[in-house]
Amino acid sequence: MAPLIVILGYQTHISALLTDFNMLVVIAMVHSHELIALGSNGVWSLELQGFFLFVGVAVSFIGPGRYKLKN
Repeated sequence: MAPLIVILGYQTHISALLTDFNMLVVIAMVHSHELIALGSNGVWSLELQGFFLFVGVAVSFIGPGRYKLKN
């Protein structure tokens, strides 16, 4: 639900922080053995999870921008 709220731009900071917390729990519980592993093509094994985590951090700092729903 939090990513949908981020997309809509309503309470973006709070929902981005919830998404970050969710990704940290996912990485800790499921992917902890892959933190420093590389995939078969030489990229970080947690590339997608890291992308979601770092985009959530960026959105929580930057905010929704011009297009958002009213608070």
